[in-house]
Amino acid sequence: RKCTMAPDLLILAATSFEVSGFLERCRSVTEQTNRFGRQRYACRSGSMAVDILVTGIGCFNTVQALTAYLEVRSPGMIVQAGIAGIFRQNGMDIGGLAVADSERYLHSGVTDRGDRKENSPLPFDLIDGCTSTREGKYLLDPEFSDAFYRSLTSRAGASGVDIRKGRILTVSAITGTFEAADRIYALHAPLMEAMEGAAAAHTAQLYNMPVAEIRAGSNFVGERDKSKWDIDLALERLGWALATLLI
Repeated sequence: RKCTMAPDLLILAATSFEVSGFLERCRSVTEQTNRFGRQRYACRSGSMAVDILVTGIGCFNTVQALTAYLEVRSPGMIVQAGIAGIFRQNGMDIGGLAVADSERYLHSGVTDRGDRKENSPLPFDLIDGCTSTREGKYLLDPEFSDAFYRSLTSRAGASGVDIRKGRILTVSAITGTFEAADRIYALHAPLMEAMEGAAAAHTAQLYNMPVAEIRAGSNFVGERDKSKWDIDLALERLGWALATLLI
């Protein structure tokens, strides 16, 4: 049974530290922990009520957590948020922000024999009547995403923050080399790679909920030397980006 006290906004994040920068900007934050040890935060900004749901990492955790949430609450809109790997081929620097206009789950489709470099579509829809799901493709809410992108760019001013809108890939196996990243970029030209966005988009579409996605780049896809990552910068930029939703 749906709860009548639904928030205006639901923010999803795989880990609590990914929303730490946003929570520092909030007032009157309350916290609950579920049976899996994951948190749900609630706060208000003026008349806006916000829930922040920590889902756990990856597609399966995201689907479980979001489904359980949407069975009892109907937020006005959903934002998937987190840090991510940047495809260096697009020229974006670490600390850059990406607003997704589409999501693709890379590990969907049929692996053909022969020299095909990209999976063929599945012979069935993953969501009835939505043929793009055969290739793991999801369009995010265009009006919501466009408004979010415009808000970010207008407030960035002369800060030098690189903010772009484009495709984000969802993977279950992290891309571990620059050579593999080159092959993926040649096929899909994505901005970033993460592990939850397509799962959130799929679940939100089933519940007919508008969803957007924001990612802050902490590293380059294929770079496994963590001394070259800048997670702190990515978290700061992500917190700032999410805070614009409350203005």
